[in-house]
Formats: sequence, C-alpha cells, structure tokens
Amino acid sequence: MTSSSNTPDDIGKYVVGFSGARDQVSVVVHGSMIIEKMLADLLYTQMPNYSKKSDPLYIGEERLSIAVMCKWAYALGLVDKQIYNACKWLSKLRNSAAHLKSGPVFDYTTADESNWIENILNSLQADENKFAEFEGHYGLNNVPVSRQRFDFALTELGYRINSHKLSIEEAKSTR
Repeated sequence: MTSSSNTPDDIGKYVVGFSGARDQVSVVVHGSMIIEKMLADLLYTQMPNYSKKSDPLYIGEERLSIAVMCKWAYALGLVDKQIYNACKWLSKLRNSAAHLKSGPVFDYTTADESNWIENILNSLQADENKFAEFEGHYGLNNVPVSRQRFDFALTELGYRINSHKLSIEEAKSTR
C-alpha cells in the first residue's frame, strides 16, 4: 500500500488481501503491523530531522509498540481520542494473539477477543451501515463474522490514521 492510498477501498483491499490466512494469530499480528506502519508514517510527518540511522521509533532493533506510538500521536495532537482508544484495544488484541494469552490456541471468536474487536469499532463510532457495505463489497460471505469485523475495524482505523497523515501533508504543502 502506498502512502497516498487513502480511500477506504484502497485500505480495505490491502487488509482483505491477507484474508487467505487461516491462522488467526498471523491475521491479527499482520493486521496490527499494518496499523503500526501507518502510525509510524503519521509520526514521521512531524520529524523534520528524521533519518533511518537514528530512527526514534526504534529502541535498539525493536520498533515502538502500537500503544506507545499511538500515545505519542495523541500527545502531539496527530490523532483524536477515538483513534487513540481504538489503538489501545488493538494493542490488547495483538498482544493476546502474539503471546497466546487466551490459552494454547488464539481464537478471536472468544469473549475477550471478540469484545476487543467490538471495542475498537465502538471507539471509532464505526457506522454499521458501512460494515454491511464492506462485507458485500469484498465478498466476505464465507469468512467468519468475527474475522469480517476485525478486517472492518482495521480498515476503518487505517483509513482514519491515513486521513490525518494526508491532512498534515496537505497543510505542509500549502505553506
């Protein structure tokens, strides 16, 4: 996905593009990485002296987490409280998947994980009519609803983060 891809359809295609993955851990971790990259790109818009040699979003070889990057983005006024809260829920879901906190097998249809997906959508005040369009548009009828909801949450979150980034870039170019 290019940095200029900002329509819900562009982001949706990218998110749904890894729908073939059957392993839920991979889906959640990969989806979280998409949002992590988008947050990093948003933060870089406010780093005029950024260089890959001294990337402040890394500590040693490790990139800052979604939760930490979103805290920075919120503190800098780059994202609103809705995005900030959605990122916190995504971080919980990602950590549960990556560290198998819900047991020996991760399953986002269980109560906690399913609630976390709904909390992401609730934080964003996502329009349920958009979900119906999303489901039909991408032909997800054979995909479990919890997976559809996760893909929709990522698409909605990614679109909003990218919209903030593009607004900043546009404001900079008109100065």
